[in-house]
Amino acid sequence: MSGWEWLTLASRWGLYLGMVIAVGGIASEWLLQRYRALVPTLNRYTSLGILVALLALGVHFLSRAGALAEAGIGGMFDPLMLQFIWHSTVGDALLITALGLLLLGGSHLVSIRSAATGILRWIQLGTAIGGMAILAFSYTLSGHVQSEGLIGALTLTVHVLLISWWMGSLYPLWLATHRLDSDSSHAVLEVFGRLALPAVVMVLAAGMLLSYRLTGWSSEVLGSRYGFWLILKVALVAIILLLAAFHKFYLVPALKQAGDARSMKRSLLLEKLVGMAILAVTTVLAVLVGPGH
Repeated sequence: MSGWEWLTLASRWGLYLGMVIAVGGIASEWLLQRYRALVPTLNRYTSLGILVALLALGVHFLSRAGALAEAGIGGMFDPLMLQFIWHSTVGDALLITALGLLLLGGSHLVSIRSAATGILRWIQLGTAIGGMAILAFSYTLSGHVQSEGLIGALTLTVHVLLISWWMGSLYPLWLATHRLDSDSSHAVLEVFGRLALPAVVMVLAAGMLLSYRLTGWSSEVLGSRYGFWLILKVALVAIILLLAAFHKFYLVPALKQAGDARSMKRSLLLEKLVGMAILAVTTVLAVLVGPGH
């Protein structure tokens, strides 16, 4: 691969990672708001996600212009190439993604500065939820789902939103097991498990529908480069689902009985690493390969 392809991949992966952290961080602030000792760290976690996503978004846009100009680093700032990219679907996706991140950032800034109450609290929540939805929708503006119509766009939006919440919540869950007593940790994990169960079902259903609409599950497509990366992603998703089931049915009850969170913390860390690998494979699928290959 060329240097531009590496930079495009890295910036896209950074954008995905930042979005996941931002969405999961804000959702975890709502879930864990009663545990005041965790709030400062969760605030920093969410802020980091928003900043990483904004930085990666800018680098991704410039890298696309540089790759098109083929004129070295200076090509990243070529006015003609920047204008061309801005008026393409890449520019549309950038604008929508930036809007979603700014809405999340505004809502998050309000929550840090003061404890919103009354109508201001509802406005803040609405702004955050709107930002999350817009971020998830931005995935539909580029890549292979553009030709799949309204059903494909809605399916991908739901899929991305739920995946972002799930993966972005793994560090806050680890933080809860690390800093809270065993009873509080167990209570947090129990609540998350109840919320995650329907979410996992929806993620699987959306993922299967999307993969079928894109590939038809034909042997020709599955035997291509795209098929290889898609199968690898499915395998990683299967691993993370097994880890989630192991948490829910074994480690969470064990935490309640034994009061020892070490196994849970190690398992959550492993799940986070698998999640980052899934984001990396998703980046390859979005940037380098497609069903047409």
